[in-house]
Amino acid sequence: MLSIRHALCVLLVCTLVSPLGQPRSTAVVDRFEGDRAVLATDGDETVVLARERLPREGRHVDAVFRLSLAHGAVTSLTYDAVATRYRGSRARSRFDRLSRPLGSRYGTGGNQS
Repeated sequence: MLSIRHALCVLLVCTLVSPLGQPRSTAVVDRFEGDRAVLATDGDETVVLARERLPREGRHVDAVFRLSLAHGAVTSLTYDAVATRYRGSRARSRFDRLSRPLGSRYGTGGNQS
């Protein structure tokens, strides 16, 4: 009988591997160069695709994708709307925190002299 721990490990592996058995990566649209999208992966790789290969809702900078690569070619690409929203809210939160006066970051309410 499979223990809960083993079942969770199997589930984790299944979510990290594409249907073709290739490891999945996370990629973020870094920029557009003409009709090409440049994506940066969590494996420090750069992937360049035609903009029209991206799902319509993910055709913007900072869009997050789950992708599978085989020999440098993209074999699957899925837009992750939840991760995109989360990434955007974290960036806004960091920016808001950094834009506050120094004293308010530490709860002192004023400048440190």
